[in-house]
Amino acid sequence: VFDYSDTHLCIPRDPTFIAWLGSLLDHRGTRNCLSDREVLEAFYNETTGAEWANKDNWLTDASLEDWYGVEVNDSGQVTELWLAQNNLSGRIPAELGELSNVVILDLSHNRLRQSIPGELSSLDKLEFLNLGANQLRGPMPAALADLSALSQLLLWSNELYGKVPDELGDLATLRILNIAGNSDLAGPLPRSMLRLSLAGIYYEQTGICAPRDSVFREWLNGITNHIGTGIDCSDRIILETLYRATGSVRWNNSVNWGGSGPIEEWYGVTTDTAGRVIDLHLGGNNLTGKIPPDLVGLTHLQQLHLSNNHLTGTIPPELGSLPHLRQLFLSDNRLTGGIPRELGDLPLTWLWLSDNRLTGEIPPELAGVRQSLQVMWLSNNDLTGDVPSQLGELANLDWLLLGGNARLSGALPLSLTALQLGVLGYQDTNLCVPPNAGFRAWLDSIPNHQGTGMDCPPATDRDILVAFYEATDGDNWNNYANC
Repeated sequence: VFDYSDTHLCIPRDPTFIAWLGSLLDHRGTRNCLSDREVLEAFYNETTGAEWANKDNWLTDASLEDWYGVEVNDSGQVTELWLAQNNLSGRIPAELGELSNVVILDLSHNRLRQSIPGELSSLDKLEFLNLGANQLRGPMPAALADLSALSQLLLWSNELYGKVPDELGDLATLRILNIAGNSDLAGPLPRSMLRLSLAGIYYEQTGICAPRDSVFREWLNGITNHIGTGIDCSDRIILETLYRATGSVRWNNSVNWGGSGPIEEWYGVTTDTAGRVIDLHLGGNNLTGKIPPDLVGLTHLQQLHLSNNHLTGTIPPELGSLPHLRQLFLSDNRLTGGIPRELGDLPLTWLWLSDNRLTGEIPPELAGVRQSLQVMWLSNNDLTGDVPSQLGELANLDWLLLGGNARLSGALPLSLTALQLGVLGYQDTNLCVPPNAGFRAWLDSIPNHQGTGMDCPPATDRDILVAFYEATDGDNWNNYANC
């Protein structure tokens, strides 16, 4: 059985493929793929070809290379379509996505209307796309991120609206982006663009703002040709991005969110005297979707409480760049992926990530908050590996909760004895207590201790020598042969 009905897939004009389809007992498809000539004929008809400024040889029996604006390869397949300033009108037909060998597509300076068809994403050889100076309307299609060879994306001076899609950061080969003159494009430049090595970016005469954190600014300043709006993303814009990304109207309480009033009147928002967001308390508020990395723009944020919601996706490592964040509560969600090591760069007092679906090892970099962290709550995830010895450097840690991570294993590190814990939990793990009298005495001194009841087997001579090697920076010994 092969069913691809109700899709934009088509049957290639290949005798072997057609014979294979015919051999299937049950085949439900759509239609045969169009030839390049048929695609161009459909394009001509949809864009009012009879009124073009130059339509030499179009719809004739002449070779396609003789049609005005068309370039072909040695096999007669269309590789370039140059129809700028040619009085095209109407819509761009979806069939254009079947020009599978096209490298250059320039339809700029015409009167094309309606939306950019997502089917253009099938043009996997396309390097240059210029749809500027038309009357195209609608959001920027996220599907354009599938144009894996694209070098220049020029959509300037249209009527596009909404935000720049995050997926744009997937265009690894992109060098020039021009979306200027789309006045209804708004919101932050997506942080996914940090993955791009752009030579030029143009977004003047839009409502787009630039994130103001140092990492993004450094990236933006490194682009040789940059003409923007000069608008910095305000706290209001960032909160609006959070609102849209996490369910907005489905929140339990969204009083004043999205309104024109002061943001300190929005539910769960606290600001300082300068109007900058310092606390964001949205726990138990039915937030869904992913945590937007744009929150890094809330550079005065001290407390972020998003626990007890339905958030998915990963914890954005960008949160590690919030210079004043002291409390991070993300527990009781559906977050996946690892714990970002960047969180160790924060001045945290509370780190609460329990009851999610987090995986991977506990990053030793979390010891970077050694002078401030009081509570580390990582229970009920799917963390693996051992407990990093560096956690013993968290001088002010009072609560360390690791229970419910069944794949945490190995001996609790002796370095933990440097801590004066009030609460230690590692029940429902495979962690064990090392055979060390001092460590056992330290455990007995903790007022609230829940463990596995498992003792580690006595260390072998090899174990002891390995521990000695690691403790004395063995990789830098003059001679460490066979170690």
